[in-house]
Amino acid sequence: MSLVSVIMAVYNGEKYLAAAIESVLAQVYTPIELILVNDGSQDGSEEIINSYGSQVLSFYQPNQGQPAAQNRGLHLAKGQLIAFLDADDLYDPYKTTRQIQCLEAKPQLDAVFGYVEQFISPELPPETQKRWRCPQGALPGYLAAAGLFRKECFERVGLFNENQRIGSFIEWYMRGCEQGVKYELIQAQVLSRRIHENNIGTQVPDARQKYIEIVKEALKRRSHV
Repeated sequence: MSLVSVIMAVYNGEKYLAAAIESVLAQVYTPIELILVNDGSQDGSEEIINSYGSQVLSFYQPNQGQPAAQNRGLHLAKGQLIAFLDADDLYDPYKTTRQIQCLEAKPQLDAVFGYVEQFISPELPPETQKRWRCPQGALPGYLAAAGLFRKECFERVGLFNENQRIGSFIEWYMRGCEQGVKYELIQAQVLSRRIHENNIGTQVPDARQKYIEIVKEALKRRSHV
C-alpha cells in the first residue's frame, strides 16, 4: 500500500489543532505519516504537537508563512502520495480511501479532489455566527486540503511560491494546469472547512484582490505561450 504524507502547516493554531490532527489519525486508510511544521507559533501549538509523540513527525521553524512551511513538509515527506490539511479544518474519515481508489483506478491522473462542506465553528457566540453564511451542502473543492497528489506533481510543477503568502495553492494549481497536470473531482465529501474569526479571508482585507491578481498573471503567461 502506498504511504500517504499529510502535511500540516501550523501557526498559532492551538484552538483547533487537536481536532485537525485527530481527523488525520482517524483515517480509515493506512499507512499515513502526519508531518506537522510549526511555523513559529507563539501560542500552545508546540505543546499540543508534542503531546502526540511518535504519532506525528514534527518540525519547528521561525515564521516564514504557510507556503514555506508546506515546502518544508514536502522536503520531509517520504510518501508516494501527498496531502495537506489546515490546522483548523477536518478530514472526512474516508477521504484518503476514496481518493486513493480513484488514483489507482486511473493511473493517468496526477491528483484528485473532492467536495468540501463549510461550517461555522460552533463555539462562536451567536452574534459572531450571524456575520457569516455558509453554502448549504458540499461544493466542489479545488483546495490543497481537498486534494491528494502524486509526489511527482511537485517534482514536475515545482514547490509553492514562498513569496505568495496568500493564494499560494491557487498559483501552484494554475502552474500545474499550464504544464498539463491531470486532475479529477470525485463526487464525495472529503473535507469540512471551519469558518471562524481568524480565517485568512477575514484577516486580510485585500485577500480577494490578491486571488484575482494570481489568475490575471496566469492568463498573461498563457497569452505568451
